[in-house]
Amino acid sequence: MKFGTRIREAQGRFRDTSRTISSAAKQPQDPKGKRNSHLLRTGYEIENLFPGIRNEEEVLRFFGDRRIKWWKGHGRGGDSKGPGPTRNMASSQVFCVNFWYPIKEDVALLTALLRSINPSIEGVAEISSRCVKDGARLTSFVEFEWVGMSSTLEKKRYSRGSNATSVDAFLIGTHGDKKIGFFFEWKLVEQYREDYLGDGQAGLTRRSTYQRYLEAPECVVSRDIPLKAFLYEPLYQIFRMGLLGQKMICEDREGDHGLDQAYVIPVYPRDNLAYSMGITSPVLRDMYGSGGTVSEIASRFFSQPVIFKSIHADELWGVVKAHTRSPRYSEWVKYMDERYFKNGV
Repeated sequence: MKFGTRIREAQGRFRDTSRTISSAAKQPQDPKGKRNSHLLRTGYEIENLFPGIRNEEEVLRFFGDRRIKWWKGHGRGGDSKGPGPTRNMASSQVFCVNFWYPIKEDVALLTALLRSINPSIEGVAEISSRCVKDGARLTSFVEFEWVGMSSTLEKKRYSRGSNATSVDAFLIGTHGDKKIGFFFEWKLVEQYREDYLGDGQAGLTRRSTYQRYLEAPECVVSRDIPLKAFLYEPLYQIFRMGLLGQKMICEDREGDHGLDQAYVIPVYPRDNLAYSMGITSPVLRDMYGSGGTVSEIASRFFSQPVIFKSIHADELWGVVKAHTRSPRYSEWVKYMDERYFKNGV
């Protein structure tokens, strides 16, 4: 059985048996929902989130104040209405939010998580953004769909979660007076085909947009790899995350979030081999062979001060389990275990 099918079925079993999902939410009324057990009933999308963060003062307000877009995934079961998350229980964005949001103010735990990636990390720094409603300063130790403080990589209209390079979760670790950005790209059932993104007008725009970063003296991307090699997902995502790190290190150095170093970190389930083994770029297969993994190939993309490092989701969860002794996390840990980590993630 394919990994994606197995996880969707596991999410369906969780939906049907968990007390955290209401009886109504378990009973979609539309044909697509009736065919797919991992979909909630339309209008009950909020139940895709951990119960402790569902109230209107939590995630919905956090996303709304920052005008962060929720993934909807039209055509893949994410065709949900309203301002909240998708009804698709196999959504990687929902998985990411359920992981990070409940601990977003726990400095000790966040530090431990970042230290598992870079042992020199001493703490975490607050990240500032602006409320779109009144311009008030917002702060958090974890941000979602981060595109940069005041401008995007593409220099378009500022938008988080759509039409700009964004990272699923963003944290800043500290070491002395140095700031180290951690750019997490969160995966669950994703897999990608060999689709070239450089053709047509859209492809021309992509190539011209990122070429200027490649020509900059401070470019962190290997000059041995042609731009066309990166224009295949998920390598394209990883490539752009590295450029965002480059931008925040070089262009944004004088701002609140100017970085000294950046980590580009895809996080994915250990058994999602369709993702980890899918070298979709024929150019990179020709250069490095077809027997490698996405992580092995992507580790060649960047030079200091941008660092690539992939992590299995259960590795990060192991750090959480080792540092969450507080009773306030007991329901969340139980929920995450039952929904994800005991179900093959």
